[in-house]
Amino acid sequence: MLPLGRHDCLGIMTGWASPNILGAGMTILPGAFCDHLTSYAGHFDTSSQTKTSEWIAARSLSAERIGAVTDW
Repeated sequence: MLPLGRHDCLGIMTGWASPNILGAGMTILPGAFCDHLTSYAGHFDTSSQTKTSEWIAARSLSAERIGAVTDW
């Protein structure tokens, strides 16, 4: 779930594998922490999940955390 249409997002965390980050109509404030906490968001050789780079595209100044690339 994303905060659709909200313009005051200080942080967003979701476990959704394919959020429509760019189409959510939300404003991510500078310094916000955003992640969708999935295993393959950092794998750019597969299209199975939304990539972490979409958080950067949604707000170039937002802080981003890239989760684990390998699950143990």
